[in-house]
Amino acid sequence: MLVHLEVDTEDIPSDYELSQIEVPKGLKEEKVERESLPAAWEHDVSLTRPIGDAWLRSVRCPVLIVPSSLVPADNALLNPAHPAITGIRMTKSATFPLDMRLLR
Repeated sequence: MLVHLEVDTEDIPSDYELSQIEVPKGLKEEKVERESLPAAWEHDVSLTRPIGDAWLRSVRCPVLIVPSSLVPADNALLNPAHPAITGIRMTKSATFPLDMRLLR
């Protein structure tokens, strides 16, 4: 089953893209530490959405590093409203088919 699925099944794309980015040295980033999040954050988006929403509205920095709720790794959220966003570039990209068994 897909996590946080909030879309009609017919609107789900048949594949997804994994991208790697390069952030210029010295460009400000913020990081949300896994340990700072409330209990059960991995299962309840209402516990983490306000953090991302506040960061996005503040336009403090172009990158927010957040822990993945699925694997022990981090993800980068990009703020398109930040003027320094143009310095960030995609260095790798790979497309993967969505395993439709996840929708059952």
